[in-house]
Amino acid sequence: MKSQTIGDYDIVHALGQGAAGAVYLVRNRISGMEYAMKLLHPEEAGKARMNDRFIREALVLKDLRHPNIVGYVDSGHVDCGDEGISYYIVMELVECGSLKSAMRNFGRFPWRTAVKVAGQISEGLAHAHAKGVIHRDLKPA
Repeated sequence: MKSQTIGDYDIVHALGQGAAGAVYLVRNRISGMEYAMKLLHPEEAGKARMNDRFIREALVLKDLRHPNIVGYVDSGHVDCGDEGISYYIVMELVECGSLKSAMRNFGRFPWRTAVKVAGQISEGLAHAHAKGVIHRDLKPA
């Protein structure tokens, strides 16, 4: 990626990488608030089906306001020059990290903690299901 700015956001650094895109820590240039930005790789954005899925994900996330679901902040597209157009979703930054990293850092959870975490996950999923959304890729990452 050539630009270190996308929309109203300055890219601070990469948080993770996947086959279809990357997640970055970004800072809003106006408010100074930090968020996570999911950015579709331009070569993936060139595929109509992938575009449709990514845009749908943004619309679904925008409608899923719940304390146990990461919050939608913004979305849009960016011109990547010769690479084409890419799409992004800006979400609340989950500062405590992923469940996977917590399990790696702290080991096995006490049963009360495990039950509490499972309950929070279930509440978020129940809210999504009530809105007709099925999460097909649930993992602790």
